[in-house]
Amino acid sequence: MYNIESEKIWNSISKNSKEFDYSKRLVPINLKRDLSLGYQISDMSLSIFIDISKKNLPKKIPIGEGFKIKYLSIKNSKHLSRLVISLTENKYRKTFFKVTDILINELDGIKEDKKIVDIVFSELFSLQDFFKKLETSKGMSDNLQQGLFTELDFLENELFNNLPYRDALNSWQAPNKSAHDFSKNGVVVEIKSTNEIPVKKIKIANENQLDNGNLKKLFLCTNEVKRNINQGLNLYKKIQNIRKKIYKKDRNSLNYFNALITKCGFFEEDKNKYNLTFKINRKIFHHVKGKFPRLSSSNLPKGIDRASYNLDLNFCHNYLLSKDQVIESFCK
Repeated sequence: MYNIESEKIWNSISKNSKEFDYSKRLVPINLKRDLSLGYQISDMSLSIFIDISKKNLPKKIPIGEGFKIKYLSIKNSKHLSRLVISLTENKYRKTFFKVTDILINELDGIKEDKKIVDIVFSELFSLQDFFKKLETSKGMSDNLQQGLFTELDFLENELFNNLPYRDALNSWQAPNKSAHDFSKNGVVVEIKSTNEIPVKKIKIANENQLDNGNLKKLFLCTNEVKRNINQGLNLYKKIQNIRKKIYKKDRNSLNYFNALITKCGFFEEDKNKYNLTFKINRKIFHHVKGKFPRLSSSNLPKGIDRASYNLDLNFCHNYLLSKDQVIESFCK
């Protein structure tokens, strides 16, 4: 995996292609089909080109503010079509770089045509309001900052010390809106945070979070978090600390990390809005199994299809584990 930044590629094209109004450059990733970036000098427009199989083209095309999508035929090719994703408004330029970086990272290493199409359109549908969100962004709420901070802390202080950095990043599934925050080989960790110290109850958002039905193991990691103390870090400083570690140990994964935090809703443009500091007081680990108190999709009463609830940890003492037990099980 190369640490590819689309902005640098487009800047390079614009500086080195003065003889032609339009230039295109192939992105050097490990992908079955070609992915190129195009730049038109006359109007400074940007486009992404991805060759995809015609038989896998979806009927529905995402429509979003800031970009448009179209298909082009490819000369002498009966089986391929060229997907073109173009920036439509220059005010979204920085955001278009982020979207492109996300697509490049998600597609690297993909060898199957159907999977290429699935990934591209899954990302485009999830990002179709991305431009508008950044344009109107007021930054993440205090609770969203805290949630992301605790996930990043688990990544930095538990997984980076026990896994290759790329494997640790691949296990972080929260940016992809998955059911659980971290997942590796059927073992998952759900991260929760609270400002109640000592913690008594935590909020479970839905009936799937503690459902271990198809999993090898499910662990719950509850973080007691202190806010606004001098010894704490704000979200941006936490991210910068992690970036420094990744750059030092595995710089090829840095852009991947940046794509992940962007998908979580962190935009570099908002960094000065994040002054609230956090410090983790304690992490408590439980093994969710057997008669652990919870709701799941299989035990909801008839007529109820969704549920959120408060979990009283005083009833979970029999399921306590040490941090080392959880990390060893997750990382092996």
